Amino acid sequence: METNIENKLHNIWEVVYKIITPNWSWSWFYLKKYNTIVTNYHVVKWVRQLCIEDKEKNRYLWKVIFINPENDISFIKVENISKTNIEIEISDNTLLNTRDEVYVLWYPFWLPYTITKWIISSKDQIINWKKLIQTDAAVNPWN
Repeated sequence: METNIENKLHNIWEVVYKIITPNWSWSWFYLKKYNTIVTNYHVVKWVRQLCIEDKEKNRYLWKVIFINPENDISFIKVENISKTNIEIEISDNTLLNTRDEVYVLWYPFWLPYTITKWIISSKDQIINWKKLIQTDAAVNPWN
């Protein structure tokens, strides 16, 4: 990886959190501006109170403040979370092109923090009248 990308990925690690459930762990990111964590709806669907963990293994209780099952997204409010100066820029997916590389920063299935590189196969897949992004990641219920 280029040094610039390595620096960006290392900085993003500051805002990637492990979401701990009874059966597995998940990852998502912190939006400083809203003091909120963004994750998938399917992560919080069956639970109402769990914890998240930062890279120093500090744990925080959370509560769900918004869910959208149709788009598989939820927002979590966390009290007393350690603040960071790192901010993530959220881009419009129309800027993606076929064969672009994307990096996924996560804690898959109770494993340590991992960075995975995916390739955009198509940015225009239509399923159930929704425009989806297809990657070369293995097909399973979690990606």
